Amino acid sequence: MLSLIPLVSGQEGEGDEPGNRDRVPRAGDKLSPDVERLIAEQVRRGRYHSADEVVREGIELLQEREKETQRSSSNGTVNFAAAFENIAKDVPDTDWKSVPGDLSKNLDHYLYGGRRHPDGARVC
Repeated sequence: MLSLIPLVSGQEGEGDEPGNRDRVPRAGDKLSPDVERLIAEQVRRGRYHSADEVVREGIELLQEREKETQRSSSNGTVNFAAAFENIAKDVPDTDWKSVPGDLSKNLDHYLYGGRRHPDGARVC
């Protein structure tokens, strides 16, 4: 699993201990041998042309994951409004024009043929 592979190796600075996962990589750090092997394997397989491409793809995936995390509510469920916006953007404008303006107020009428109420009042 990638999360078990140390990212960097090299000199230990103040307060750094070998294998400290919380240490932020700095300019001049070298990638750990395991990460170098992983990158080299991806390039060797031909999907990527260089180590830079592998790293760039990893960063883009991380950014996508962060965006999804930000869109989620605090309890871990998907933000309904964001999900609806993603779906709605794929619906052609001509289809949106055919949606009744009072759909939310008269949902039973449109779904089940119930009585339609111009003021949106519910009939029980």
